[in-house]
Amino acid sequence: MKYVFLLSLLLLHGCAVIDTLNLRGNPVEQVDLYLSREEYSKALALIAATQKNDPQAQQLEKKRRTILANLENFEQRTIATALKQERKRDWPEAKQTYEDALQKLNHSKILETKQASMLQRFQERVSILEFEKLIVTGESLKKRIPLERRLNENDPNDLTTQWTYFRTKGAAKDVALKLLKAGEDMLEKNNLTMAQRLLPLAAELYPDPRTEAAVANLKKTLQKKKTRRQKSRRQIEKKQDKLTIEAFNRAMALGDLKESRRQLATLSRSMKETTLVRLMVERLDTAISEWVTREISTGDAFYRAGKYEQAQKTWQNVLDLLPEHGAVLRKSERTQKIIEKLDTLQERQKQNE
Repeated sequence: MKYVFLLSLLLLHGCAVIDTLNLRGNPVEQVDLYLSREEYSKALALIAATQKNDPQAQQLEKKRRTILANLENFEQRTIATALKQERKRDWPEAKQTYEDALQKLNHSKILETKQASMLQRFQERVSILEFEKLIVTGESLKKRIPLERRLNENDPNDLTTQWTYFRTKGAAKDVALKLLKAGEDMLEKNNLTMAQRLLPLAAELYPDPRTEAAVANLKKTLQKKKTRRQKSRRQIEKKQDKLTIEAFNRAMALGDLKESRRQLATLSRSMKETTLVRLMVERLDTAISEWVTREISTGDAFYRAGKYEQAQKTWQNVLDLLPEHGAVLRKSERTQKIIEKLDTLQERQKQNE
């Protein structure tokens, strides 16, 4: 036992002994060797062990800064490589990537944290696959039970049929209890999607106060989530409606009727049913009616004065806001025909000249 203990001490302090021995040689060259192997912890340990009055101490200090930068880059490359392997579902390689890196760094908090997260995701992935396997088994049993029940009812004296039916029901109970445990675990972890697949199936396979209570708890949790989502949506809508009303008032103040109408259209359905919005609609309709009346009057004046281009622009302003305004559409069409005739006459005059 004494020799085993001494051997263990030697192994535990092997790196320290090696680094001490390296001090007898050229520490700069040894650090460069460690760097070429990406053994950053050993390189830093060797620098730390170098005396300040050593002739190469200043040179080693410069290398220390380089090592720290390389070390950080090495950590990021390791994480990126492991994540890429994880996305390919190559879990063994991802594990090996972290293990190899930690052998070189000894202690890296960021790598240890990332490794732990990766292992947790791996375990969750394994659990999900186990659940999928359990669900497939449960679905198969759910189809078998009614069939074997009918066979048993058709021939109740057949011992083989009775025994098969009895065993199938027993298997269904066992699977249901496993589904129940897994479903409750998923419910506790707020994985409602998986809980919805596990718990109802457990209750179908084995109707029991425990499975039925779990399904009831699942429904209650889903309802709470739905209520929270609806409440959150209403709060968001309320804030957005407030901003929209402010934008509507600004547009009205600037006389931008098109923007005012656009803002009204974006209000939530519940807000549109309020008295406030009905008054806003009336205010906008009145403003639009008065504006259209003025624009038509202006257009008519241009038309009578023979200023057809200006008249057409006025009609177009109205149609941009009210595309279905019949009277203005007719005025615009008539004016456009006159403009086209005048353009034709001008072209002929140019040709005659």
